[in-house]
Amino acid sequence: MLKVMFCKNRVTGLTAPVKCFCAVLLVLGYGEALFAQSAFIKGEALFLRDKPEEALPYLQTAAAEEPGNLQAFLYWGLACLQLRRVDEAISVYLQVFPRGGAEQYRIAYNLGNAYFTKEAYSQALDYYVKAIEANPRLAPAYLNRANTKIRLGDLRGALADYTQYLALEPQSPQRTQIESLVALINGEFAVEENRRLQSEAEAETERRIQAEAEHRRQVEAEVERRLQTEAERQRQMEAEVERRLQVEVERQRQMEAEVERRVQAERDRWLQAEADRRRQLLEEVTASLQSVAEEITGLSAGTEDVSTYDGEFELE
Repeated sequence: MLKVMFCKNRVTGLTAPVKCFCAVLLVLGYGEALFAQSAFIKGEALFLRDKPEEALPYLQTAAAEEPGNLQAFLYWGLACLQLRRVDEAISVYLQVFPRGGAEQYRIAYNLGNAYFTKEAYSQALDYYVKAIEANPRLAPAYLNRANTKIRLGDLRGALADYTQYLALEPQSPQRTQIESLVALINGEFAVEENRRLQSEAEAETERRIQAEAEHRRQVEAEVERRLQTEAERQRQMEAEVERRLQVEVERQRQMEAEVERRVQAERDRWLQAEADRRRQLLEEVTASLQSVAEEITGLSAGTEDVSTYDGEFELE
């Protein structure tokens, strides 16, 4: 529920001496000022008798004729709010807000109420803040600002404002209702805290699951890397063994070729030596035969019969 804010020192009516004084002012030419004052008094009286529609023309006249009369503007705005002419009330208050002076907190407070009625909660909050800044002990402003924060979803801010309102107005007729609302908000905080804790626990569980999955992935990647490294090392070892086998085969082939070459050379040398020996033996036999023939020739006169040698001999 929004509370409205009035100005102090309201004038409730005109006494007989005042009426006489007004007549004198009319004679002396002060009728316009007197009319404005009279319009304000009539408008105020009608407004306080809960007749905002009848009071409105007088209040508008008083505000137009006496721009410095902030009370006329305040009543004018309140009458508009009662008549659901919210935009007009806002326009009226905005006119006088910059020059509100000591009454600025009331204007700001009523502007907050007007914007709240219009469901413009952000603007309402701004003007409740201005009202509290101008008058920190303005209890209704805390209450209405708390209601506004509820609409904006700021439960913690609303709880602080309700608490401050009850501190300033301990005998408030709304105390029981507000305390119930505070308990409800605290309960909502408890539920929210439980949800937050549960959410954090679920997030932590999810984080651990992800961390475990990541750890497992890293372990598997490390195992795979080591397997690949071992396979590469095995491949390199097999390649090295193959290379060494090939080198050994090549060396063996070269050794066999060398042995073959040496055997062949030795055989060729032996064959050559054997051939040389046979040739020499033949030469020696031939020479021996030649010598024997010559000796036989020398002993003969040349007419003797020569016996031929038909035998065979073997060379060793």
